[in-house]
Amino acid sequence: MPMFLIRVFMVCMLPLSIHAYTFHASLDNSKPMLGEEVNLTLTFSYESVQKEEIEEYEIEEPKFENIQATLINEEEYQESNTTWKVKQVYSLIPKQTGKLLLSPLNLHVESIATAYQEVYNRNTYLEKVDLQTKELELNVQALPQGVKISGEYKLIANVNKKEVDEGQPITFTLALEGKGNLESLDFFTLNIPHTTIYTNASTALNKSFTIVSDRNYTIPAVMLKYYNPKSRSIELIDTSTFSIVLKSDSPIETKRNFHSFYWLLIVGCILLCSYWLYHKLSSMNPKNSFIRKLKKTKSREEFLRKVVPYMEKSKNLKRLIFKLESSNKETFKSLKKEIINEIHLHLKEKK
Repeated sequence: MPMFLIRVFMVCMLPLSIHAYTFHASLDNSKPMLGEEVNLTLTFSYESVQKEEIEEYEIEEPKFENIQATLINEEEYQESNTTWKVKQVYSLIPKQTGKLLLSPLNLHVESIATAYQEVYNRNTYLEKVDLQTKELELNVQALPQGVKISGEYKLIANVNKKEVDEGQPITFTLALEGKGNLESLDFFTLNIPHTTIYTNASTALNKSFTIVSDRNYTIPAVMLKYYNPKSRSIELIDTSTFSIVLKSDSPIETKRNFHSFYWLLIVGCILLCSYWLYHKLSSMNPKNSFIRKLKKTKSREEFLRKVVPYMEKSKNLKRLIFKLESSNKETFKSLKKEIINEIHLHLKEKK
């Protein structure tokens, strides 16, 4: 009987145990510019409770409307002999101007006194506590007039080669590093005269293009203007320009042969040598070289990349190239022959 009374007394005294839990949220800046990073700190502390007595705790993950929240730091430490703290820091980036409310966040904690952790009905003595932070608000300021992007960025551009054969593609890549309210490069387009440009599959802050042309061209500098909240100023960053050169077939050798044939003409074989010279120079012409390369091309995809730059040269050529994109193995050969004839006619007219 005395043991029974002791147990009853212990159960009755349990609710009187003083466990001090606190949970609050704070902002390091309540009036940011649009896209400016703000730190939200969540602090959970408990006093007069041993760390071993905490069975579990769960802090609600922040999810706010028109605000991007990212966990950047989390730590648990003993502040004093009787106090433990859990601290989480989130980076908040507002996506809209005006007043944005940060709804209260919830915390659930369960603990059990050391004296009851080994008893068979330990769940009887489990203490459950729910806490909630206060509602916070951000008053987001608009960016300076003429600027829509805020943050800190670095823009990087590259090409896989700067010298190619006529009709061969190059790949131009663009990458953005940093953080702010710019979430993707989808808005960026590339426009270069006398080129055909394909946009490749890309990620949010990376974009690439395949470029094909029948002449030399320059990829212009890419520029980005944004507001830097740290320097409190509008900044402009840009990339380098890239000059792409198309290689020609043996121009020096062509010139030498031309002079040789010129002297042969003077010797007296005007008709025969003129005929031979014409066909010799034609075979060494870069344009005829291009025709030979087209004839040797076996892959429909490779052939398509080579002829796309000539799409706008004639309506008939454009029609044939569009048919080529949906052709099969059976129709590819006939379409290939027709397209080569059309391009050959175009090159002869340019002479």
